[in-house]
Amino acid sequence: MARARIGPPAWIKPQLAQLVKAAPDGPGWLHEMKLDGYRMHARIDAGSVKIITRRGNDWTDKYPSIARALISLPTKSGLPGWRTSVACCRMVGQSPST
Repeated sequence: MARARIGPPAWIKPQLAQLVKAAPDGPGWLHEMKLDGYRMHARIDAGSVKIITRRGNDWTDKYPSIARALISLPTKSGLPGWRTSVACCRMVGQSPST
């Protein structure tokens, strides 16, 4: 009897930050600087990959080099997650050409 192939789930709701009055303190906590960016995950399944935003939008076409890197991983299925960050290189008030 052949076993049915089970792939990764189609969607996982991301864990989002929660606004609080003060950051937790103590040796069990690690903090990082807040950078603007997008929280997303990838769905690798049977030789194909989809890069999905936290709202469920497919952004694979926006990140083709990341998609190629993910599909080259030695796995047939999985859900790697990461956060992309963008650095601002313009000062407020400057024209887009500068």
